[in-house]
This record gives sequence, C-alpha cells and structure tokens, in this order.
Amino acid sequence: MPLSVPAEPKVETDGEEVRVSIGPREYRVLWLEKSTARGRMQVNVKVSGKNVRGEYCYHGDSFDMESFQRRAAFIKQAAHELAVKEETMHADVGKLWAVLSDLQRERIAKTLTPQENRRR
Repeated sequence: MPLSVPAEPKVETDGEEVRVSIGPREYRVLWLEKSTARGRMQVNVKVSGKNVRGEYCYHGDSFDMESFQRRAAFIKQAAHELAVKEETMHADVGKLWAVLSDLQRERIAKTLTPQENRRR
C-alpha cells in the first residue's frame, strides 16, 4: 500500500476572508488585510471539521500568528475541540501560516507598488 500524500492546502479568497482547506479541516481567516507590516499577523482563525465520530466540531480564536505562544495555545485548544492529535493540528497550522505569510507578502508588495505601475 503506498504512503498517503500530504494534503496540500486549497486556498480561496473572498473579499476579506481567506479559506484554506487542509485535509478534512477548513480554516477561515479574517483580518489578514489589516496586517500591513511584516513580523505581525493579527488574525481571526476559525477551524472546523468532523471528528472521528462524525460530529461537526469548531474552534475559533483571534491571535498574532507570528507569536509562538499564541499559535501553540491555538493548536492545543483546536486539537482538543476537534479531537485530533496536536501533531496533526501543528502541521496544519504550519501550512496555514505559510499560506498566510505568502498572501501577506503579496498584499504588502501591492500596497507599496506605485499606482501608475499597477496600471501597466
């Protein structure tokens, strides 16, 4: 039996909301557009999915994604609420953080690009 391929995040943006699906869990992120400086990413993250019993579970929190302590607290509580291993949630949040960092970098670059260069 072949090893399973790690789930790549599926990313969708809808206005100010970013939706990232990783495996069976969906993450909805708000406030990324307000994070206009590198090194700080104050966001609202909501994760949902079904646990092993098929029950729909949910956890949400607002925190600075760049803060190890706040990420760790989110991971611990989300793993508990969704009944998944902390290692699984840690891997998910790492992927989520990478996606959000890329989006933040793109938005900052777009904001810093002079208006006349954007029209070309």
